[in-house]
Amino acid sequence: IKKIKKYIKKTDLIILSDYDKGVIKPIATRVIDMANENKIKVLVDPKGSDFSIYKNSFLVKPNELEFGLITGQSKNRNQMIAKGKKLKKELGLDALLLTLGKNGMLLFEKNSVLTFPTSQKEVYDVTGAGDTVISVLAASLASNKNLKKSCELANIAAGLSIQHLGTVSISKSNINDAIKKS
Repeated sequence: IKKIKKYIKKTDLIILSDYDKGVIKPIATRVIDMANENKIKVLVDPKGSDFSIYKNSFLVKPNELEFGLITGQSKNRNQMIAKGKKLKKELGLDALLLTLGKNGMLLFEKNSVLTFPTSQKEVYDVTGAGDTVISVLAASLASNKNLKKSCELANIAAGLSIQHLGTVSISKSNINDAIKKS
């Protein structure tokens, strides 16, 4: 908290990447409150069975499994969308980004739900794909791109990352090359 207080005035946005190891949960609410006071967006990559600690953050990005643990398993896409809208509202989020592995992503923003289908058909390893999404999303938003464009870029990057075994770094040029090929 002391370090965050020290650097918050020089910060564009904050990523809370919760690996459920006991570090993020005790400070999440304080960090989100400080960020909101300073008009700084907080992006959360959540873990666990209680998302209330992420309340009032800018965006929460659960994967399908994490989402199901919080909202209950969805029987179909319409039910998933209804649950996503409800969760976004309950948590007071600007946006909820649901990553669906090979099925792409769903963005719940304002009163709309946008679908981002994955461009990759072959999946070798999903390790690190969520980290790729949140980091590219953050870099894009910090570069003043809008949320929709940032999600498009993050989706492309995630598609590139799952083509490799293990974790990989996806560069801006990798993303640009993928855009040119599509």
